[in-house]
Amino acid sequence: METVRAAERIMEAIEVYRQEKAKQEDFEEAQKADKTAPPPDRHIILSTLNISASDYVLDVIKKVRPSELEESLLVLPFHYICDILILLNEWLLHKKSVELCCKCTFFLLRVHHNQIVANKVLVNVIESLNKTTREVVKEVKDVIGFNLAALKFLQLDQQDTSESFFKDFTGKVKDVKRKRGQF
Repeated sequence: METVRAAERIMEAIEVYRQEKAKQEDFEEAQKADKTAPPPDRHIILSTLNISASDYVLDVIKKVRPSELEESLLVLPFHYICDILILLNEWLLHKKSVELCCKCTFFLLRVHHNQIVANKVLVNVIESLNKTTREVVKEVKDVIGFNLAALKFLQLDQQDTSESFFKDFTGKVKDVKRKRGQF
């Protein structure tokens, strides 16, 4: 039951994204014709949260429990999957929630492979996703490797410091005991 609710929330967020995208396209067309055209009103949820439409969709997907995420994506109609793939590419380009984006991308590609390959509109998106995912994952891998090396260095430094600390401390205890004549 939660899976269906999560899927409905994702679909509602994508609908908000589509509406905002259409408003923006209309505004750009009106801007070409009339430079004084007023900007469109933002959706009330987006203006309240003060985020973009794509960030709103990402936020909704983040709020889905990890155990229910795949099932929620599985029950979505394919035309929503097309928008999600476009958004995943955008999020990966901006390095937003890389792990979640990769998880969703790989799952959607595995499940909807035949439909995606047959859809000529998504060919450019998939090529871009391929390139972007490889680059971003490599960057994240490099950062993790660097941080891991730094942590190992700190651990070794801490071990050396703690051993010398205890050696110094035991030496001082022995000196104090000798002075008291207890040794």
